[in-house]
Amino acid sequence: MIWTLAFLLVAIVVLVLWVRSALSAEELSVYDAEVEGLLVDRPASQAHAEQERAFCRYPAGFAKLSKKQQLLQVRQKLDDWGVRLPVKAVIKPALDSPVPGEWVLADGADPNKRLLYIHGGAFTAGSAQSHRIMTSKFSQISGAAVFAV
Repeated sequence: MIWTLAFLLVAIVVLVLWVRSALSAEELSVYDAEVEGLLVDRPASQAHAEQERAFCRYPAGFAKLSKKQQLLQVRQKLDDWGVRLPVKAVIKPALDSPVPGEWVLADGADPNKRLLYIHGGAFTAGSAQSHRIMTSKFSQISGAAVFAV
């Protein structure tokens, strides 16, 4: 019984301290402003539509491959697509890093300011190469070097 009361008392104190710190935290709404030109509301161009169609085309016999072979082909296609698209950034492989990845540095970005980017993909698809468009844009917007795992 005493342990239950002690636990409840500690939980209440932690909750009160957390709420108090959350209410007295620095106002960060200044960072909520949209970045001009980041989101564009217009229909896709003809070139975009052609790229999308090309990406969604798979070779004859794809459906007959094993799931593992299909996954490997999708991964390769994503990487090829990411490498083929032009980016406005310098890409440097992290050769001496214990974690495989690459540094992405847009023009004007400060190499001493750093951002870690871990792509989604649920351990199925995607890589630093397939996400270069996003990491180069993150570097440009943040003014930081981006490390893509």
